[in-house]
Amino acid sequence: MTDEWRTAITTAVADGTPLLGICVGLQWLFEGSAEAPDAKGLGVFKGTCFTFTFPVNARQKVPHVGWNSLSMPRPSKLMAGITPGTQVYFTHSYAAPVTDDTAAICEYGSPFCAAVERDNVSAMQFHPEKSGPAGLQMLSNWLPCAV
Repeated sequence: MTDEWRTAITTAVADGTPLLGICVGLQWLFEGSAEAPDAKGLGVFKGTCFTFTFPVNARQKVPHVGWNSLSMPRPSKLMAGITPGTQVYFTHSYAAPVTDDTAAICEYGSPFCAAVERDNVSAMQFHPEKSGPAGLQMLSNWLPCAV
């Protein structure tokens, strides 16, 4: 990410501009990632993204592709109307850690942050556009924040 992009995004966030990150957009909002250890993330949320690691004979494979269920550790605008166990569509090899800002958690070998929300910034690791009615509901929940 260029310094110009970093400055533009962090300034917009600081000014209260609504921001929605999807997939790697969620990962960029954290401090960094094992995917590119020398590249700093935006640092909006604390923590470093990690890669999934499993024993050779594990059922889980990397990348994590397909449907998986969510749990919600706290109320959030983004997840309003979404029930625990709702299935959404993922395709990723890296994941963000669960933090106090986590709005949804998924388990894939270990828990990871499936969605995050604080003030004007929201993000989803999964693809809402591929997640059917639940994804549409989450996007609809976010839209009033953007206008």
